[in-house]
Amino acid sequence: MATLKDELTAKVIEYEHWAKRRRFGRFGPTDRRLWVLTCMDERLPINEALGINVDSPVAHGDAHCFRNAGGIVTDDAIRSAMLSTNFFGTTEIVIVQHTQCGMLSANARDLEAHFKAKGIDTDQPILDPTLPELKLDRGGFAKWIGMTDDVDEALLKTIEVFENHPLIPDEVTVSGWVWEVETRRLRPPTRDPARRARTDATARDYGVTQAQPARWHLGNGGKDVATTTDPVCGMELVIDRAAGHRDVGGDRRYFCSQVCLDSYDADPARYLVSETL
Repeated sequence: MATLKDELTAKVIEYEHWAKRRRFGRFGPTDRRLWVLTCMDERLPINEALGINVDSPVAHGDAHCFRNAGGIVTDDAIRSAMLSTNFFGTTEIVIVQHTQCGMLSANARDLEAHFKAKGIDTDQPILDPTLPELKLDRGGFAKWIGMTDDVDEALLKTIEVFENHPLIPDEVTVSGWVWEVETRRLRPPTRDPARRARTDATARDYGVTQAQPARWHLGNGGKDVATTTDPVCGMELVIDRAAGHRDVGGDRRYFCSQVCLDSYDADPARYLVSETL
């Protein structure tokens, strides 16, 4: 039977290793070898959502946790994940976004107009004064803001980016989850509206009528992509970002999401199409 002295000595050694674990690189990982990307929103309690303890005063800590607006891919999110997975022993990435997110509440072009009205040159913004080499192409500011039309679609794309990014080791496990603020439950992202929260919102529910500037897989910095209109919801679309299309009589019709695509397939005659490609 261990004495109290033995137990206290073991705790001191454990705490000493915990306090200095970053010195040990990949041999001093978090308890779960986990890196979490999530939204900065105060309604997303990450410990409750994942059943972990991100930090703890008792010589533990399950994960490195990175929060930003929306829990989306940014250069600094990639930088942090790259360091954690390559040098600090992390073997798993978990991304958590949430319903009713503020990143649905406006169009990024309108937010850019706010800064232009204040005389700020959004074509040459200072993103990081300590790293002037970090620049955006002209017209990239609205995309950089990172507003979204649909949390599930954004999360699916975010997972894809981390799974395929060259700075993230191939053997790292990547998953993404949606925290339903309305029901306080965690679920996988889905394009099936029946599996979402009953009160879940998209940007359209916030009164946003135009699609957000595209962030995914754009050629030439997004300067040459075409635009059209979703025949179901009327939302303006950037073609590279459309979730799907249907060929009708030689014309190609695009949709903002799988939900609209499914609605069109269910009753094509219901929708009057004014623009085709």
